[in-house]
Amino acid sequence: MKYSDVKAKFIKLRAEDKSYDFIARKLHKSKSTLYQWNLELKKEIDNMKFLMYHNLLEEYKLTQKTKIEFLVKILNKIRKAIELKDIEKIPLKDLIFLYDKYEKELNDKLSKFVYHTGRYKNGIYDGLEKELNGRFEIIDKLL
Repeated sequence: MKYSDVKAKFIKLRAEDKSYDFIARKLHKSKSTLYQWNLELKKEIDNMKFLMYHNLLEEYKLTQKTKIEFLVKILNKIRKAIELKDIEKIPLKDLIFLYDKYEKELNDKLSKFVYHTGRYKNGIYDGLEKELNGRFEIIDKLL
């Protein structure tokens, strides 16, 4: 097996969250080599993991976009109920609790997925973080 093929298998196995012990036995490599590869290939492992999770969600028609849209709809309904102070149906403190709960869940969903653009300069990502509506997005700079 070629060296690049072994690294490709390593990327796939790490993206599947396999342990270093398992991978060492499978690829016949030392754990110290695997630790080094993990540092060297982190971007590729993250991208593979991102694509695997994305494909899994597509399989079950539960895309992140659908989940986020659902959470935004719930947040908007709760926000409207708070604005109307419709406390006859739900107490205000419960509405605020629900709003906080769904807002945190939405922020968790938005922060879990990272896709690396490959724009690195001197080993450091060359991008800007810009806060938009309470969340951070990476805005690429031209190198």
